[in-house]
Amino acid sequence: MIDKDSKIVIIGFGFSGLAFLASFVKNCTASSITDIDIFEKSDNLARGLAYSTNDLDHLLNVPAYKMSIFEDTPDDLMQWFLQNGYNYDKNAFIPRLIYGQYLESVFNDTLNLAKRKNITINIYHKEIKNIEKVNNGFIIFETFYNKVIYTCGNFAKQIPNTISCFHEKAITSIMSKDVMIFGTGLSMIDVCLTLNKNIHIKNITAISRNAKLQSIHKPEYFDIKIDPTITLNDVKNLKLSDIIHKFRISLNKHEDWRIGFDSIRPISQNLWMGLDMKDKKKFLTKILSFYSKCRHRIPPMQMGVINRMLENGKLKIMKGNYKDFIKLEIPKINCLGIEMNVKKIQNELLHNLISNNILKIHETNFGISSNITNFHVISPLLIGELGEIIAVPELRKQVRL
Repeated sequence: MIDKDSKIVIIGFGFSGLAFLASFVKNCTASSITDIDIFEKSDNLARGLAYSTNDLDHLLNVPAYKMSIFEDTPDDLMQWFLQNGYNYDKNAFIPRLIYGQYLESVFNDTLNLAKRKNITINIYHKEIKNIEKVNNGFIIFETFYNKVIYTCGNFAKQIPNTISCFHEKAITSIMSKDVMIFGTGLSMIDVCLTLNKNIHIKNITAISRNAKLQSIHKPEYFDIKIDPTITLNDVKNLKLSDIIHKFRISLNKHEDWRIGFDSIRPISQNLWMGLDMKDKKKFLTKILSFYSKCRHRIPPMQMGVINRMLENGKLKIMKGNYKDFIKLEIPKINCLGIEMNVKKIQNELLHNLISNNILKIHETNFGISSNITNFHVISPLLIGELGEIIAVPELRKQVRL
């Protein structure tokens, strides 16, 4: 609930910042007229890093029908397709570039709606490095705010002397014959598709601890819905090992394991809340890696290209530790994924928020949590608190105040 004449600040303005703003303005009434300030240090308003690519081969790994920015209007993206001349099926994996255009369209519509509702929105391309907690609010650059919406996004694992998987310009500019990639997750897939179009590159080697790719999506099973294979009752009454055992057995009862796996997605956060802290820690340290390989999947079109690269020898996947290859004198691209250990994240604001007791490191030692009502976090860093929180279907739920 936002009081009349409140002043809100949104820190970070990629998908999560936009999701909050669009939902808030859409549902704002005359009794909750508010000033909103947005702080985003980059020029990628609304798109963020994830949807700022210019490569049409970089696809969403979630089908279109699940990607509306509005939780209460699940067909919003599909309607936008129709209005803008796109003929995508609901099960399509659309280019991130086009999804970024959708987000920009939502942003422009939101700004226009805000004007009609007399809501003032100010945008500042400045980096915030500290927030002071005072009485019932916060001070940022000497301005008082009643409520903070903190959308810090993803922090990549930091590896010296490597190219970030998000640095598209640097990747496309590589002139070397040989390239090494650290990590074999979804970001590695996008990087490989970009490198495959570079005429200079002949040999790509991807290194990871298990040398395994993510699983592939099978859209033919998307419309098959079953009751969740794991229930809240299971979580409350069984040990984690017994839950995992039951889950594995249940997956084999269906035509494809993905059917059973996807049955728990809508209630995954509720299941997570039911686990005790010991089991949450065990899951995050022992099971998360395997779970993620199954949960985060590769679109079939992308997998086709990857398979051809493997068959013709341009791409090789090896088991190993990236640290053993860090000194190689060839371009190395960091695709090791998201850093969830807050102590390793290099971000001044995040650490000052913890020092100022506005945020704290979650008890699992994965991510953060906040107990301050008017400091609202929308971020994958809520992994310890919510479990499943990295993708659009979960992030858009967090805009509720």
